[in-house]
Amino acid sequence: MIGLSQAWRQADAMQEAGIDRTVAMQPFLAGIQSGEVEVDRNTVLVVDEAAQIGPRQFLELLKLWRETGCV
Repeated sequence: MIGLSQAWRQADAMQEAGIDRTVAMQPFLAGIQSGEVEVDRNTVLVVDEAAQIGPRQFLELLKLWRETGCV
């Protein structure tokens, strides 16, 4: 399970809800691009305030979901 948010402050706050691995959106997507971060069909992405994600970043998430089967 990976908690995602636009900013680090909100991402870190997700740890209080029991999500151990949290990251801001841009570093997460950069990590996916570089191969540093890997997800698969067993990965759950928890997105905080999805309505605030920009169209380009949301499209990247949709492509990731389609390619890997993560939810």
